[in-house]
Amino acid sequence: MSLVIDVHNIEKGLHELFKHAFITNCNLDDENVTPEESATLEELDPAEVLDNFKDLILLLLKFKKEYKSSDKSELAQRSEQFETLLQKLEAEVRSHIRVEHQLKLHIENNLHRIEELEKTGANDKTLIKELEEKCNTKKISKSSELDKLRKETDEKVRSLLEIIEKKDKTVHKFEYENVKLRTLLEEKARECEIIKKELLKYNKITPKSKENHSTTTADLLKKKFELTKNQNIKDKSPSIREYSKRDRRSAGENDLQKILTSAYVKRDNSASMKKDDSKSFGKSYGRGHMRSISDHKLICSKKTSFL
Repeated sequence: MSLVIDVHNIEKGLHELFKHAFITNCNLDDENVTPEESATLEELDPAEVLDNFKDLILLLLKFKKEYKSSDKSELAQRSEQFETLLQKLEAEVRSHIRVEHQLKLHIENNLHRIEELEKTGANDKTLIKELEEKCNTKKISKSSELDKLRKETDEKVRSLLEIIEKKDKTVHKFEYENVKLRTLLEEKARECEIIKKELLKYNKITPKSKENHSTTTADLLKKKFELTKNQNIKDKSPSIREYSKRDRRSAGENDLQKILTSAYVKRDNSASMKKDDSKSFGKSYGRGHMRSISDHKLICSKKTSFL
């Protein structure tokens, strides 16, 4: 808003200047000029205008003075604050620089350590590869050895099982033969008892015949005892059982041949004795009856069947 003052009319100029200053002051204070105040401004005389204008100028000067003084104190406080803040920032900067230096040293140490760890890791990887290769070679060799040992063991077990099976069959066969032999022995024992009973019927026998009869009976019992003893030994010893299996039949045939030979010899002797005794029939007839050749043959045949 421009102000035009009439230089030729000073009173009117002052009045317009005061009016302008009053309205501007109200606007600065965020106040509106009322119509009453505008009418009052129009009715002021020059003396009142000059007095109010003086108060306005003094108030303006006072405000300027206070503003300057407050501005200086504020600037001083701000400068102190700025200095304090600057010192604080400088200290932080120094601490940051120190921390940065420490971090650099730490980073360098870490980089050096990383390089060493990388070298160690590379060496470890190489060593691991070598050890894996050695392990693989050893595994291959051990697996081949184990396969070989497994095959050998399987073959040995198979052969042992076959041998055991053969031995079991042999044992079963021997047991069966043993049962047969025991049955045969029991039958022969029963036949022997029958022969003994028949022999007891012949009470009228010559002393010589009695002697021969006792000798034959003793031989029979002795042979029976030896057969039983040999059978027990064969049952206990597998090697003897195997040997007896091969030679049982031939031994039996030899014994049979011996008994038959002795029987024929006895028969011949008895025949000769009969011829001699027929001359003196009366003498021998008083002593007892002579056994016929057929009876002697019966006894010899029974002895042979028992053996």
